[in-house]
Amino acid sequence: MTTRQKWLLTAAVCLSTVFLATVNSSHGALLTPVIEWYGLSDSQQGYPNSIQNIGCLASMFTSLWVIGRLRKQTLLTASVALMTLVMVPLSLLAPFPVYLAMYAVVGVAFAYMDAIASSMIADLHTGASAPRMMCVMHACHGLSGIVSPLVLRAALGQTANIPRAYWTIFAIGLVTLCFVWPANARIR
Repeated sequence: MTTRQKWLLTAAVCLSTVFLATVNSSHGALLTPVIEWYGLSDSQQGYPNSIQNIGCLASMFTSLWVIGRLRKQTLLTASVALMTLVMVPLSLLAPFPVYLAMYAVVGVAFAYMDAIASSMIADLHTGASAPRMMCVMHACHGLSGIVSPLVLRAALGQTANIPRAYWTIFAIGLVTLCFVWPANARIR
């Protein structure tokens, strides 16, 4: 692997964590409009986040079978694609059980992206640069976690347009995928 390829993959990983943080922070930005849209009671308000965590647990169990059989780059690309695509049915504001099922899928993709991103950085940057690059990756995630709620609130607008917010997340995911997919497909 050339130095250029290594940095291209590093950028792809960091960009995937930006998208990951955008999806994660969407819970806060979308909480009030989702509560109003679905007429959720107090006990139901945390269901999307809880179901996402169940999806994360499901990915933990499936990872025992998948990791090692598929390249990390393939898993990262597939996870970014899956999380991007699931924003489309979320934007349709399907009945609440379907909406929750989509968040389980988000959780599966989320957990794979999180684990694979850290693992790829550890593979790409060894020795003294490893902790520094892990910090860079997490800084990208953190900055996105600060900025993306502002972007999502702007997308919601005065009318609390939930579909537009999900389409904004979709667009961020698509931009991410357009970078991650070619970078991961070309470099072995």
